[in-house]
Amino acid sequence: MGRSTLIALAFAAAAACSSGEITTVNRPDAGDSCTAGSHTCAGVSRCVNSYCVPACTGGAPCPAGTVCGGSAFPDDVCLPLAPIACGNTLDCPVNQGCLAGRCVSIETVSDGGVESCIPNLVQDKCAPDAYCTTQIDGLARCLGLPLCGADGGCPAGALSQVCNLRADGGHLIQGKGPVCLLEQCDSVSDCNPSALCFHGGGLPWGKCQRGITGDPCAGSADCISAATCNLADAGIPDGGDAGPIGTCRCVISTADAGACAGH
Repeated sequence: MGRSTLIALAFAAAAACSSGEITTVNRPDAGDSCTAGSHTCAGVSRCVNSYCVPACTGGAPCPAGTVCGGSAFPDDVCLPLAPIACGNTLDCPVNQGCLAGRCVSIETVSDGGVESCIPNLVQDKCAPDAYCTTQIDGLARCLGLPLCGADGGCPAGALSQVCNLRADGGHLIQGKGPVCLLEQCDSVSDCNPSALCFHGGGLPWGKCQRGITGDPCAGSADCISAATCNLADAGIPDGGDAGPIGTCRCVISTADAGACAGH
């Protein structure tokens, strides 16, 4: 996934200390834990983000406080009325960590195997609740994502503010369910106010990015006002229909060049 993932999975155990004594923190109970592809969830339920979540397959009713995401797979899971946000890892169940306001988890590939997933592909080998991202150790892993709220809302914090399940019933990433995305977008309205939606590299979706030095671009609209798109940069993949891909570079003479550089 890029630099934002590298900050990411701070799953470090956290203990609050006061006056030299360790204070026990009760993390949320998400029910039965599970492994993607294991098919160990009981009854009409499905493994989502490392926990068994009630499903509404075949019209099965959802528990109180949840609603059915859709009539067909992979949307037929019970969604919370409001998206669940986090400020730190202690706000998440024990198998999850907090990343950009979302409780996420590292999963196996969808068949439960141990091989790597494949980043930036629709068929990335991850389950419908996850997508493939490259971690700080350089390995590609499936990142389990939280379910969207019943109204299609997602917590603030990530570059992308959008639910994969669109209001018209379509999907931003085909084959993925009603989960809150971290970077993907269709237009700038899917990104948080400080981000732009860049389309390039031949993917059927865009990527929310800040548009600062080093970010890919196909034109000036992909960079913030303190930067310019340098199409002469070498080693950047061709953007297909979008044309050649360059990188954003700070315009040093501007007063806000520091923000452009990400400082």
